[in-house]
Amino acid sequence: MSYVINRFSGQQLVVLEDGTLDTSTSIGLLGRNYVGYGEVQNENFLFLMENFANDSPPARPLSGQTWFNTFTNSLNVYTGDEWAPVGTAIVDTTEPTGFDGGLWYKSTTDQLFVYKDGLWRLVGPEAVEGAGTTRLRAKNLLDSDNVNHAVLELLVNGTTLAICVNEQFVINPLNYIPGFDDELKPGINVSSLKNLVGSLVGNADSASILSPGRTINGVFFDGANDITIKSSTTNILTRGTYLTGLNFDGSTATTWSVDATSDNIIGKVVARDSQGDFSAGTITANLVGNLSGNVTSLGTSTFNIVQANEFVGATLSGNAFTATKFQTARTINGVLFDGTENINIPVPGSSITGTVLASNIVETSITTLSTLVNLDVSSAGAFTIGGPTVSTAPFVASLETGVTPVLQSNTGTLKLQVNDISQPNLKTDVSLVNSAQALTLGGTSAPSMIPKTDGVSNLGISTRKWNNVYANLFVGTATQAQYADLAENYVADTDYAPGTVLEFGGEFEVTLAQDGTKAIAGIVSTDPAYLMNSHCEGNHVVAVALQGRVPCKVRGKIKKGDMLVSAGNGFARPDQNPTIGTVIGKALQDFEGTDGIIEVVVGRI
Repeated sequence: MSYVINRFSGQQLVVLEDGTLDTSTSIGLLGRNYVGYGEVQNENFLFLMENFANDSPPARPLSGQTWFNTFTNSLNVYTGDEWAPVGTAIVDTTEPTGFDGGLWYKSTTDQLFVYKDGLWRLVGPEAVEGAGTTRLRAKNLLDSDNVNHAVLELLVNGTTLAICVNEQFVINPLNYIPGFDDELKPGINVSSLKNLVGSLVGNADSASILSPGRTINGVFFDGANDITIKSSTTNILTRGTYLTGLNFDGSTATTWSVDATSDNIIGKVVARDSQGDFSAGTITANLVGNLSGNVTSLGTSTFNIVQANEFVGATLSGNAFTATKFQTARTINGVLFDGTENINIPVPGSSITGTVLASNIVETSITTLSTLVNLDVSSAGAFTIGGPTVSTAPFVASLETGVTPVLQSNTGTLKLQVNDISQPNLKTDVSLVNSAQALTLGGTSAPSMIPKTDGVSNLGISTRKWNNVYANLFVGTATQAQYADLAENYVADTDYAPGTVLEFGGEFEVTLAQDGTKAIAGIVSTDPAYLMNSHCEGNHVVAVALQGRVPCKVRGKIKKGDMLVSAGNGFARPDQNPTIGTVIGKALQDFEGTDGIIEVVVGRI
């Protein structure tokens, strides 16, 4: 029976008769019962696995078939007309046969082309075969401060002709480019080794030549060479006031002199004589520098500014910029002052006003102040010692949120100190330290309040006790306690009054004890001296006495020393022969009556 072999598209490829081998494709197709099918079938698998690897393509390919070209180490696919590279460009010096979307890398110019509509189209970069780099290239240039700048570099045959920049900078010597030694300026910078040919619109800072050239006094000048200009006087130069000599028309050399004299003659320039003297009427001037000698005036002389080391004679009128001494000394806050020496002025506290010092005062010399009646700082401000700011001063006093008084230390320690002649250095103190200081001093990393000396200071005295002290943990030795028992917290099913007898059981941990129960837990403590399991949580937490003396609800006739067991309903009764697990404790008091409360010792049988 023959096989009908179809392609993936459904198109029939071949009909295989029994016992035949079809070679119309690159692999052998086997009919049923073909002798020696194993070799052909295994080779088919191998050819497919290696993609027909060879330096020439397989014969009789089908469209979509792949071939690995061992000569170029590239994978190719058959399009139905030709073999096309897969995912790589064709590397060649001349145009290869192309297909739409194909890539060709021209190795002689390092250019990439893509094939479209029958033509190889340049992707880039621009280049000229046989020449060096010829294109406009974008790159980074490092400046003299090691900062990169984006530029466009115009190159022809490997030589840089121009550089376009957007910022002014000098190229770093590490990026040296011939012809660009000077500072680059925003715009197009042309190499100093090349010329810019053509017409430019705008103004140039400098030029090599002037075009067109011009004449100066009839002499041609375009800037290419130096020239010499002769005077050309088209109008007469007329002698002006205070000069002597003839007018100048350019025909002959003329000398003008200043018409001056040392005598007091109107219309002439004043000049000093051989002795350095001159005569004048009224002189109005600003004198700058030193004035030597004497000023003699028969009338009234008016000066704008007079500077002198000493005035001798009559009184001067007017205002002096500076003086070395007041003619009449004055007092400032009762201290005499004439300007000849510095003084210290006592300032009353009430005279210090305002919120800041004047801007021209950088520091003061105040070392002490007399007694102040009040010193008020704004609620938004702070009082600092040892530093100008709240964050740097060792000590700060302020109001938190403008309400709560705060004493703050920025050193990690805030110390309260008093004189004490019984202590070393005649002082003692208590300090509040931060976590780091506590750890450094040998404690745990937690804020702490510590005394100056270990084991010396007391918290309170026998006649000045604290009322209650609350803490999570007490570390130390207790020498006495107000109450008598050691108790532990348990969760009960309801609230029970002190002295009630409980047993283990119920919905939670303890409940009301039954008569004669062996599950006895103990007596609800009244005021335990020490309470364990203090963080026990529940709706009904009771403290059960474990050791010591505690009040207990009792019934019946009791003698001191009797062992007590549960009488039910939270009461205890005596029992001369109790069984194990039933004993609550021993009576400390005699009792006769129906019910009542006596002290009982628990934890002892």
